[in-house]
Parts: sequence; C-alpha cells; structure tokens
Amino acid sequence: ALAPAHMAETAGTALGPLAQIAGPAVYLFGGLFVVLSMGMASIHFTLALFNQVQEWLPAPAYATQGPTTPHAGSWLQRSRVRSALGLLPVLLVFLLVEWALLNNRASFAGPLGLIGALTAPLLAGIFPLLLLMVSRRRGDYVPSICWRWLGHPLVLTLIYLIFFGGLLAHGLVIWPDPARRALALIICAGILLLTILVLRRNALKPRTIVEVRSEVGRNHFQVVSSGNPLAVVVDIDEFNRQERVETATRELPTLANVRSLCFHLPKGIEGELKLWIHQVSSEGASFGLPARCLVHGANGVQEHPITSAQQTLILPWG
Repeated sequence: ALAPAHMAETAGTALGPLAQIAGPAVYLFGGLFVVLSMGMASIHFTLALFNQVQEWLPAPAYATQGPTTPHAGSWLQRSRVRSALGLLPVLLVFLLVEWALLNNRASFAGPLGLIGALTAPLLAGIFPLLLLMVSRRRGDYVPSICWRWLGHPLVLTLIYLIFFGGLLAHGLVIWPDPARRALALIICAGILLLTILVLRRNALKPRTIVEVRSEVGRNHFQVVSSGNPLAVVVDIDEFNRQERVETATRELPTLANVRSLCFHLPKGIEGELKLWIHQVSSEGASFGLPARCLVHGANGVQEHPITSAQQTLILPWG
C-alpha cells in the first residue's frame, strides 16, 4: 500500500509511486490500462461529442434532380464544414488539457470528482426517477418484475429530494470556489426547469394502450392502463365462431381469421387512449397492420384508419 505522503505529492496517477515500490512492470500494466481502458473511453467520448454536434446541425441536403438555389446556412451542408464543427469540441477539450498541463494545474482526481458530483445525481437519480414516473403512467408494457412501492408518490419525492439536495449542498456549502458553486447551482436550476416542463407538458397524463400484435409464431392482444394490466371484456369475431372473454391479454391462433375485435373499456378511465395494431418481423422491425378502427366515445362514433406507415393512434379519453 502507498503511504498518504506519497499520494499527497503526486499530481497524476498512482503509477509513478507504485513503480518506485513494485518496479518498472507497473508501467507495462499501467500502459495497457491507459490504452485499453482510458484510451477507449476517450474515443467513445470523442465520438459522442462529434455525433452530438452533427445532430444539432441542420440535416444535410441530398442531391436531387433539377437546379438548386443557395439559401442561408447552405455552408452548413458541406461535409468538410460539418466535420470541422464536429471536431471543434474535441479540439477545445484538448487545448484546455494542454493549458492545464503548462500551468501546472493538471489534476487526475479533480475532474473526476467534479464530473462525478455533477453527473451522478442526474444519471443515477433524477433521470431514472422521471423515466419511472412516466413509464408507470404511460408505459406500453408491464415488466415481469415490478416493485409497485417504487412508484408511490412519497418514495418518488424522497428519492428526488435526496439527489437534488445533494447537488444543491455542493453548490451552497460543500464546494469553496465560486466557479464550481455556480456550475452546481446552474444544474440545479436546469433540473427544476426539466421537472416543470415534464409536469406542464402532460408527460404524466395516464394512458391506456390497446395493442394487437402479430409476430412469428405468435398473435395476441393486450390492454395496459397506467402501467398496469387492465382486464376488459373483448368480443372476438372470427369467420367460424364468436367469443366473449374478459382478460388483459389473450393469444389469437390465426389473426387472418379474425374479422373484428371489440374492446369494452370500463368507465372511469381518463387521460389518453392509444391504439397500436402492428406486425413485428423476425428482424424486429415493426409495421402497421391495415385496419379500420371505430371508437365509441362521448362524441359519438369516430372512424380512424390504421395503415402500414401509421401503426398507432392516440386519442384523448375520459
């Protein structure tokens, strides 16, 4: 083990002090670690920055027949310009690192501590929490293992306050320098803004999903409401027989023999209704199954078509 005095005088990694104790073999294994682990991570982050900039830029215009007219921003369509803009953030990071090395401000643990303190509450707490809240109210499927207590409002509020409070404490109390404090407070403001947008844009409005799915070796339908299976009365009309069942999901022997499916949704369901009629290929691609949907609601009977290009239909309900 390394004494604290050795680590206190080390500005980079622990490879130097370890090599003094264990010998030069540490540099060999350390070099492999840097190339295979840290090097690959640098490549992945570089690609992520490059692709993110490409998404922000306008979509490239492909060559079409006939003359084209130059327009404002056409220089952004050039491949060299797009590549240069994609590499610009990577170049800025490289220059920042070189500046830190030349001014003896390079630190291995400092950036890790800063990034970890700022991103861990987001990636481990806030984002999964918001995704859980939305999926429990609008999810298309119900997982086989589902802990209902995680979706309780008290549990969600407690988890939110723990992660948000930890980040807020870094901005108000823990960090001494103003720059890091300001950065933490800006991220806290962004979290509050994101939460407000999720609430104002009805992302938590409950949704009922009626799905009819055909795939290789299996045809079935299922009904999910607010993230839970919903047993409803279903009239199955086939060419050779009619059947009425009350279930949340049911296998269909042959979808080609089915003339109609009539789902009787219970009263009291509010939010949105999603009709999803599709076929899934062996490669996992989903296509709409052409169908004629009749929706009996408060405004009478409405007819909506389902085509191969449009496999879903979302309507207000309740």
